[in-house]
Amino acid sequence: MKIFKKLFQKKPPIKTPDQHRSITTLIGPDVDSLAIEIFTSYWGALIKKPIAYIVPAVWGIIEGGELDHTQKEINTIIAPFTEKILKALQVRDMKEEQNFAIRYLVNGYIISKIIYMIDLSRNQTAKEVVTNRQYKDALECSGPVGHA
Repeated sequence: MKIFKKLFQKKPPIKTPDQHRSITTLIGPDVDSLAIEIFTSYWGALIKKPIAYIVPAVWGIIEGGELDHTQKEINTIIAPFTEKILKALQVRDMKEEQNFAIRYLVNGYIISKIIYMIDLSRNQTAKEVVTNRQYKDALECSGPVGHA
């Protein structure tokens, strides 16, 4: 009789790859937009600070100190977004450890996006400085060519 139960038992529908990606297609572009918004809004401060400056801003806490004004502003943008992601995942009866693990992944993803933008911007700025310096040096070392 057990064999009939197994044969005729309703099987959960098999999800297609598109169904698996439905949440990620919502989250990915939102994280990209958030990272771009944070970077463009706070570019001046982020470019001058150490790269780890963004980490406490995303988490909303700093060990042995207090967030500065810019970090607090960044966190007021990111904190509701993280809550939105948790709600989108529709996980019920989540334990505290599970909640922290998901926050850890989401915040880490946001941090990596922003850090990438900061480093890219710094590298681009450094490249422009070097290019301009080479151009200036070339002009200073050059002399007139030919006869008048």
